[in-house]
Amino acid sequence: MINGLLADTDTLTQVLLHHVVADAAVDSLTAFTLNGASATTAGGLPVSIEIVDGDLLIEGSAVTTFDIYTSNGIIHVIDTVITSSLE
Repeated sequence: MINGLLADTDTLTQVLLHHVVADAAVDSLTAFTLNGASATTAGGLPVSIEIVDGDLLIEGSAVTTFDIYTSNGIIHVIDTVITSSLE
């Protein structure tokens, strides 16, 4: 499966853009206040933001590491690849 995805640059680009929220640097404190909302990804599709049993979920994927600050934004590590809105 991974080799097929790497060979299909259009689909790979779509998957990667589905993991980026452009023009928004949202730290974990702000993310937790967005419970029940959604965010639009750089690919133009929405992802849900929920808190379930104290865990922050983005489109059902749990955030495992918060607030990695970079020169162009903030990274939050999730436990799985988000594909639900792409299907």
